[in-house]
Amino acid sequence: MAPQHAAQVVTVTGVSGYIGSEVVKQLLEKGYTVRGTVRSKSNTSKVQHLLTLSDALPGQLELFEADLLKAGDFDDVVRGADFVLHTASPFFTETSDPQKDLVDPAVNGTTNVLNAAGKAGIKRVVVTSSVAGRQCAVRTACTNMVLQCGLKFQVMLQL
Repeated sequence: MAPQHAAQVVTVTGVSGYIGSEVVKQLLEKGYTVRGTVRSKSNTSKVQHLLTLSDALPGQLELFEADLLKAGDFDDVVRGADFVLHTASPFFTETSDPQKDLVDPAVNGTTNVLNAAGKAGIKRVVVTSSVAGRQCAVRTACTNMVLQCGLKFQVMLQL
């Protein structure tokens, strides 16, 4: 018998991260075809666990290299997908300039992913966030990005 969701393709950004890895695991368990983005496919310490999951579970995984800050870098991985789950974002605890090192890349990266989804005609995009997303300015910026990319959206969780 074919896996339950074999015909559905889901793009997941940031699959080498904690949340992204768990999302991939659950999608593969249900038989989805997953297109996952990483900074570097050659960094085996970041991708080996994903390849192991792919071998053990009924879904299929294909890894793509993508740079959050490079406009157009997500166009190919999103094209033809049914859904996009955006989990990629820089996160570290020590920085001398949080705006430059965390906020700007998160906002610009999300804009790039949403633009790619808009161009591809994706009907459902899920964007994850950290507690940093509770800040009003970040929430407003994300809402404006979705509207500017021409995507319809529904608030799933009120911050």
